[in-house]
Amino acid sequence: MDGDLQHDPAEIPSFVEKLDEGFDIVSGWRAERKDTWLTRRLPSRIANWGHGQLSGVPLHDFGTTFKAYRKEIIQDLPLYGELHRFIPALAAWSGARITEIPVTNPPRQYGNRITEFPEHFAFFSIF
Repeated sequence: MDGDLQHDPAEIPSFVEKLDEGFDIVSGWRAERKDTWLTRRLPSRIANWGHGQLSGVPLHDFGTTFKAYRKEIIQDLPLYGELHRFIPALAAWSGARITEIPVTNPPRQYGNRITEFPEHFAFFSIF
């Protein structure tokens, strides 16, 4: 969950429900993004498509931090730098069951965007 209140805590029960269904990771999907097309949504779409193709994990939104994890699935993952975005891919390679749910994406009211264009492509550093 984002620390700048861009995610709605009222959506947490939906994540818990999916964990209760047996999934190991529940990833939010900003299906109706409010960001600008050219500088945010287009690069994100390209990067998400590439990440899905390379990892075999067909998520729409690798970049959102609104996710729920089972501790035993992620506790031993080798994370460094910006790899937190790719926890679903790394976990999937170990057999984790992953699902995605749409989440709201209201405009940011606090804090600043910290993701820059090159960070969308940090996934390549694990190869």
